[in-house]
Amino acid sequence: MRPIVKYRGGKARELPKILRNLPAYRGRYVEPFVGRAALFFHLEPGQAIVNDINAKLANPKARIPNANESLYYRLRDMYNGLTPAEYSPALLYYFINKTAYSGMIRHNARGEYNVPHGRYRHFRSDGVTLAHSQLLQRAEVLQGDYRQVFDLLETEDFVFLDPPYGCQFTDYGNTEYRDGFGESEQIRLAEDFRNLPCRAMLIIGKTPLTERLYRGHIAEEYAKSYAVNIRNRFQAGAIHMVMTNYAQAQARLFTTSLWRN
Repeated sequence: MRPIVKYRGGKARELPKILRNLPAYRGRYVEPFVGRAALFFHLEPGQAIVNDINAKLANPKARIPNANESLYYRLRDMYNGLTPAEYSPALLYYFINKTAYSGMIRHNARGEYNVPHGRYRHFRSDGVTLAHSQLLQRAEVLQGDYRQVFDLLETEDFVFLDPPYGCQFTDYGNTEYRDGFGESEQIRLAEDFRNLPCRAMLIIGKTPLTERLYRGHIAEEYAKSYAVNIRNRFQAGAIHMVMTNYAQAQARLFTTSLWRN
């Protein structure tokens, strides 16, 4: 199953690396930084907890048929609270995410979403299916700090962590992380990771800090390039690290056909 929304930093293209390091588990699938939820939608877990600090979650039943440029800016103003909203925040978020330039999430100093129209000729809502809706209805969907999810963990669960990285993409455009997910937050997360009661995998950008924080837990490293480009910004490559708190022998090998997006 494909993800519903676009998300800078999403892991759809990195699924082969993630899946080959995924362990067998009997409990719930738990994702405290869900973002685009590429792994969640791919695995389609029977039991799950998903959380994100971004309160404007995509609505799986959103349907808006005609997306031209003027409509985009009119709905963007509604989303930003500049004009009275005629639709739910979730539906507005889904629409502008699908029609904004490269699906970027970026806000100005006033907290207003300010990504320009992507000039796509057609808007398609058939990427949201009944199966997406049913999967989300089965899951426990939370909004807030990731630590609230850690308090719910049980020993048989599996946690997948894809936090903001310590680099130029540090906040992924979320207003909640406008002040950055900085060194103190990274240190706190690494300490939490070491004390989790269940199996966990974490993906993070390689920096001197993260390499030091997760020494002894690095299962794999791989190169990643970012394609987002406005006026030659965000053209960058990076090294991502896969961290696990379980032995590699416990990882379950997946064979899968992945989509191109």
